[in-house]
Amino acid sequence: MSADHQPSDCHDRLGMPAVDVERGKNDLTVRAYVPSLKPEDTHIEVKDRVLTISGKQDPAVPAGDPGARSGFGGAAFVRSVELPAGADIAAITATTKDDFIEVTIPIVAARPGPITITPSAA
Repeated sequence: MSADHQPSDCHDRLGMPAVDVERGKNDLTVRAYVPSLKPEDTHIEVKDRVLTISGKQDPAVPAGDPGARSGFGGAAFVRSVELPAGADIAAITATTKDDFIEVTIPIVAARPGPITITPSAA
């Protein structure tokens, strides 16, 4: 999903941000569309092989009116994705850009490929 791509379905019917999960050869990329959310208002954690992205937007308050109060609470969300076996949790990175959070999870192979075992004579 590009930064210019903001389809009408970027939020599901409950107001949660749309999340794309893309599996590459050596990594997994999770992208969430969170317009106007600041990086410091975002929380990302992994527990029991589940990646959770959460955040809360401050309520909108009219600029220039220090006494103004918004009657609306901030928009909050939580989205979770189960990580595959081999996810290198210690090497996860996250970036924000153009209303998107992108989390990259390196995947390390449990073994390099097929293993051939040759029996020896006893």
